Amino acid sequence: MRPTRRKAAVMERVRRTAEDIFWTVVSPANRSAAEQAVVTDDRTERRKLLASDERQARAGAARAGVCEPVAQGLARDIGMAVSSCVELKRGERDHGTPRGAVDRR
Repeated sequence: MRPTRRKAAVMERVRRTAEDIFWTVVSPANRSAAEQAVVTDDRTERRKLLASDERQARAGAARAGVCEPVAQGLARDIGMAVSSCVELKRGERDHGTPRGAVDRR
C-alpha cells in the first residue's frame, strides 16, 4: 500500500534532511576523529573518538528539527558507517570511503 501524496511529501522532506546531515558529518572535511581512531590501539579511546561523530549527528538533527527516532537512527547509522571504515582501514583493506549520493534531478 502506498502512502498518500501528503504523507509521501513529508517523508521525503525528513529523508532529505537526514541524508544532508549524514553526509555533512561523514564528509572528508570532518574526518579528523576517524583518522585518529585508525592509529589508536586502545579500543576504549577509539570508541570515545568515534562517539564524537554520533554527538555531532545528534546536534545536527536537533538544529534541523528532526524528530527523535530519526535523530537516534541517524546517529546509529553514522556510528556504524564510520566504525566500519575505521576497522577496514586498520585491517589494511579497501574501505570504500563513503561518497555522497549523486543528485539525479
